[in-house]
Amino acid sequence: MARSHGFALVRLGYEKLEPAPSCGTDSQHALRGVEAEFARTVAAWLDGGAAPAEIGSTPARTAWDEQVLHYQVAGILGGTRLEMTLLLPEGRRPAPVVICNHGDIELDHPALRHKRRIRDMSVAREFLRLGVAVAMPARRGVAFSEGTYPKSFRAVDADATYKARVHAQDILPALDALRGRPEIDAERILLAGHSAGGYSASYLASTGPKGVIGAVNFAGGRTDSTAASGPGYLNKMMVDGFSEFGRGAKLPALFVFAEGDSRYSVQTIRASHEAFVAAGGQGQLVLAPPLGRDGHQVHLVPEHWRGALKSYLSLVGAVHASP
Repeated sequence: MARSHGFALVRLGYEKLEPAPSCGTDSQHALRGVEAEFARTVAAWLDGGAAPAEIGSTPARTAWDEQVLHYQVAGILGGTRLEMTLLLPEGRRPAPVVICNHGDIELDHPALRHKRRIRDMSVAREFLRLGVAVAMPARRGVAFSEGTYPKSFRAVDADATYKARVHAQDILPALDALRGRPEIDAERILLAGHSAGGYSASYLASTGPKGVIGAVNFAGGRTDSTAASGPGYLNKMMVDGFSEFGRGAKLPALFVFAEGDSRYSVQTIRASHEAFVAAGGQGQLVLAPPLGRDGHQVHLVPEHWRGALKSYLSLVGAVHASP
């Protein structure tokens, strides 16, 4: 855009990014900490001086090719057109791909209110650095995906897998859309997701989709928490769900949770992992200590799971082990 309009492009960066970006006046979006350098740059520019290429701290960036794709989900009255963002890393092609699925979307979420695309870069950057492409589908009603987002779920369902199966109806066609792309290695597909998206990823992996080699679940489960109370000591519905997933699982999985999760107690998290393994599943649990924030947002703090993710991707053959 800068080149096409004859603008000077100045990159501004920070040595360490905020773990939970915001647009407040005290955030990096408002240039906190680099105001003086920014002012000097603008003043010199207005005086006829050359604009610098970079200001602030600009560490090496992960490069990627970003594309916006669309795919169809069949329905009784015709198809529903859904949106998906695909980030392709630099390097060898075809690349393995992870399908990262978002959590539940609230009414005031920008993806609903402003139709903003789903792009969870806290997770995506970790995969891109390792040479894994990242696909982020927006389920129906989210961003520019057609349809209405499903919200008719209860704190206790008769079928513990029901919610995962509903969301999977929008995720499974994304696999088909990616398999036919020449940039993607159709035999090295990973499923991942946060919260409801992670629970659905665990369910889908247990059904053995073609080309899927593993699943990464970031704080994904079923909660019994309500507005009037926090999570119960032991959520049997969530434990039963993971037991069901374990019975069908043929591939190793990685579970990433943290203590202090507003949706699940530590007892429920541990019992769910144990039930998954006891039923026949293979899965490593990374249980991070309290984060100083809601543990349900563990996916935003990669220093707690970066090493485990790299080891897991090497285990399932998505990336090559470091010498």
